[in-house]
Amino acid sequence: WLSSRPEPEAQNAVLAALNDADLDVQRNALAALSKNPSPSASLAVASVLAGSPAWPIRLEAARALGAMGTSAADARTLAALAAAAERDKVPLVREAAARAITAVAPEQARPVLVRLKTADPEVWVKESAAALESTLP
Repeated sequence: WLSSRPEPEAQNAVLAALNDADLDVQRNALAALSKNPSPSASLAVASVLAGSPAWPIRLEAARALGAMGTSAADARTLAALAAAAERDKVPLVREAAARAITAVAPEQARPVLVRLKTADPEVWVKESAAALESTLP
């Protein structure tokens, strides 16, 4: 509810929740921001994706960016998605980031997907990247 409010104070409260010590609060903030995308939201979520020590939060951040779609197509957001897709230690996060970059910027996803389908250590991530690439124009 708070994330749908237009007041800057409400938006700032949701963004601040991304740094809460409680992972459930962070998850709820990510879910809320994914439904109400804005440039500040996508940058904040990209920062979580790039820096959270908790892989389930990085996973949800990647999913949130994917749900934001093209409204999250900022250069810094795309860089965070590409980095997560190629270098996150957790395969689930890599695959979610690959899906997200495909949803956010299909034209920029191809090089990332090609690298994943040829070099990712997990077979299922390779297969997912190949399947995603096949959907691109």
